[in-house]
Amino acid sequence: MRNLNIELLYTEDCPSHQDALAQLYRILLEFGIPISSVILTEISLPDEAEQARFPGSPTIRIQGIDIIDADDGPPSLSCRMYRSQSGKFNSLPEDADILLALHRALEEKQESDAD
Repeated sequence: MRNLNIELLYTEDCPSHQDALAQLYRILLEFGIPISSVILTEISLPDEAEQARFPGSPTIRIQGIDIIDADDGPPSLSCRMYRSQSGKFNSLPEDADILLALHRALEEKQESDAD
């Protein structure tokens, strides 16, 4: 469980990345996953956004997979908006989206560790 690859990609200009980090830390601590597992990656140049396939800030990836499938739009240095289950747009993902991605990653890790 402690070997998950968890990454928060962000742009410094986007104010919601600090809230996303606090949200992620809170959820990881509830799971018993050390917050030292999180890799912070600042994206500041268009070339970096292109290389990282960065859909906007903040982006959370677990085991290299975006917690919410980003559309196939062009990479962006803008703030990312997340659609809630009620259809509203928010600057942060819902806790449930992070939890679902964590559950999936942990299940896949357990399966691969068992092989």
